[in-house]
Amino acid sequence: MCTSVWKNLAVFILVLLPLRGAGQDGTGLRSPQLVQQVEQLAKDKSYVDVVYDFLTNYADTLKALRGKELVRRMEHDGVEVVQGGFDRLHLVDEHTTIAFLSSKGMYGVNIRSRDFPILEVKFPSSCQLLTGKSLRVLEREFLDSLRRFRYVKSVSERFDKGALTALKQKSFYVLKGDAYHLENIRSDTYWEERAGSGTFVPVFSADHLTESIGNLLLCEDTPGDIKLHLVVRQYGFKKHELTMLMRDWVAYCRDQGCTLYWGVESMESESLKASVFVVNDVLCYDHVMSVEVPYAVFSDKGAIVQGDVNVFIPTHNIATLFQEYEE
Repeated sequence: MCTSVWKNLAVFILVLLPLRGAGQDGTGLRSPQLVQQVEQLAKDKSYVDVVYDFLTNYADTLKALRGKELVRRMEHDGVEVVQGGFDRLHLVDEHTTIAFLSSKGMYGVNIRSRDFPILEVKFPSSCQLLTGKSLRVLEREFLDSLRRFRYVKSVSERFDKGALTALKQKSFYVLKGDAYHLENIRSDTYWEERAGSGTFVPVFSADHLTESIGNLLLCEDTPGDIKLHLVVRQYGFKKHELTMLMRDWVAYCRDQGCTLYWGVESMESESLKASVFVVNDVLCYDHVMSVEVPYAVFSDKGAIVQGDVNVFIPTHNIATLFQEYEE
């Protein structure tokens, strides 16, 4: 039998072996040796905790499977063992190190004891895979938590002026953010300094129309109790409608670990139409919202922002759409 066949057979057998120690407290992935390293790595890489929790839970799930059932499950989930195997996790010792990798659409984990490969594995950076929840469950939890969420203001925003770029108008500044795929879809926010106090508040005035609407869409501390009527598009062409404060929506998105970007679609005679991208870089999903903001929000307390959002769109789908647009 040729060497390549022996190698493939060996890998196959490793996957089928019982998963000894993978789910026991204090052993395997839960060993203090790895937990301490994960805590340190998570300080610099935001995805580490999520990936580690997923792999730990996934190892427990695989422990109950055998033979072809185990292989089918991993193939279905797109989980690929590059070296070693889940059956080797009981070999974690004081010499074991763990490394996390992130590439386009994939996460990876490499666990070694000195030069010996215990487990090197890669898998899609899919929100459903990482959370272990279906799209229907994610949507239901999203709606339930969004209804309950209320923003509580803590301390007034204070900035180091070194982080701000002064505008031509006196005491007005921009906090530069990033672009999202296109240069005109950005996370910039605009601030004004309260005289001599060192305290900054978001610009919100009809005299600074687009900057103020951008702040409304991105800043939970924008002045005014402005309401958002939101249509949430769900799986199977269902939809749910709710009305909430604009600041609660923005704060909720941030609370979920998301970054918000926006871009102008058109400026009409009575309103501005825009797109908002709510991006979770760790779980790799976007909420994409179309909004119409009436200019009356600056003068009429009854004015309502209209929003229509599709939730939990895989980030790579958004990237593909932008690529096709640019081409």
